[in-house]
Amino acid sequence: DRQASNAIDASLGCNHITVDASQSIGGSLTITARNKTQVMQGATIKCPPNGNCSITCHADQGCSDSIIIADPQTTSLSIIASGNQVLANSNITCPTNINHGDCSVSV
Repeated sequence: DRQASNAIDASLGCNHITVDASQSIGGSLTITARNKTQVMQGATIKCPPNGNCSITCHADQGCSDSIIIADPQTTSLSIIASGNQVLANSNITCPTNINHGDCSVSV
């Protein structure tokens, strides 16, 4: 069993970063991107199965052109974002398991 509880503070940039927690079992992933224009632009984020995935992005053009993928077994995906063109052209895949799968996107 590999269990992870990961937290990433991307306030310094992290453009085109790949964060892959899809091999974690029962862990959670928290990403905070803020205070920098275009922070985490073009990112690929894969959420853990059987765990929570929380992404906060507060920046103009922040998290734009990103791919965010929840595993079918991800317990919940929560995205809170603000800023001009935040999450623009991004692709978000919510959890698909009907017994899990809470998905919330607030812009």
